[in-house]
Amino acid sequence: MKTIPANERVYQQAFDHSLQANIIFIVSDGRIVTANLAACKLLGYTKRELMGKNRNDIFLISEDAYKRMQRDRKAVGKAKATVSIVQKNGKSR
Repeated sequence: MKTIPANERVYQQAFDHSLQANIIFIVSDGRIVTANLAACKLLGYTKRELMGKNRNDIFLISEDAYKRMQRDRKAVGKAKATVSIVQKNGKSR
């Protein structure tokens, strides 16, 4: 079994227990690789359920704000935006 250094455990705990919802996905294919507890609660999914999702499953990618964010990220390498999400129950926020 691989031993995780103490500082990495601290960072992982900070990520997992942050009040800010955080989702990390692979840019090239949109596959979600991790999410914290706040994101799970906001979206209504368990962490395991979210790991089987894609960014297209939880973000309203047809929105202008989302499209603008994608263009900015591609052009500059990073982007900030307020985008809508789709919860497990189908409601958007």
